[in-house]
Amino acid sequence: DIDNLNEEKIKDMISFASAAASIVTTKKGAICSMPEIEEVENLRKKYE
Repeated sequence: DIDNLNEEKIKDMISFASAAASIVTTKKGAICSMPEIEEVENLRKKYE
């Protein structure tokens, strides 16, 4: 529910989406380029 989102949660969601998008742009294809959650989290940790 969007009414229950706080600023911290929204920032976390944007960070995750940005990391996932940055991984996707480095690969060929559509479905094949979708990263695993672990890959996204590893990238986020790298740039904390």
